[in-house]
Amino acid sequence: AGAGTAQGEATLDAELEPLAVAPGLGRLQPAAGLGGNLTLAGHARVSIGAQFSADVVLERNSGDLTLTDDTGTTAFGLTDLRFALAAQDGTWHFTQALAGGNLGVLAGAQSLRLTADARWPRPDTPMEGVLEWRIADLGAWAPFTPPGWRLSGMLRTGAALGGSFGAPQLTGEMTGSGLALRNLL
Repeated sequence: AGAGTAQGEATLDAELEPLAVAPGLGRLQPAAGLGGNLTLAGHARVSIGAQFSADVVLERNSGDLTLTDDTGTTAFGLTDLRFALAAQDGTWHFTQALAGGNLGVLAGAQSLRLTADARWPRPDTPMEGVLEWRIADLGAWAPFTPPGWRLSGMLRTGAALGGSFGAPQLTGEMTGSGLALRNLL
């Protein structure tokens, strides 16, 4: 418990120094061919008492991820990677952001609204949110497709999240233009 806190209360204030991601991914998925010099950093400020409050962020500090296969090594082109939780007065907000030259742009925001007597989300806690992913040029995904295959076009995916924490509902739409899939052979 932090200094000056009452019985049953706890506080956490922590900083995550830059942490290399590739060694951990290599141990989790040794055959995946993931590497690179991506580092993540972040912070956590959490208070648990009569109410729960939090500000937790994990984000790209520097570097990029790479994928190595029998055709060579390809960088993801990461420019942004961020996951966050902000909780205050019974409302929890989750946000995600990812941007990369070969990945496109992904953005999301979700919220949980707890009842006045709840400190943690219950299965019946209502949730709402959105998730959007745009890929301006599917051709950039060529390094992630089997040899000889090529993609082209633009793809946009939008989804809405609803339902409850225990039974989420996802609805959405995927649209594209100039879509093509071909095999060079």
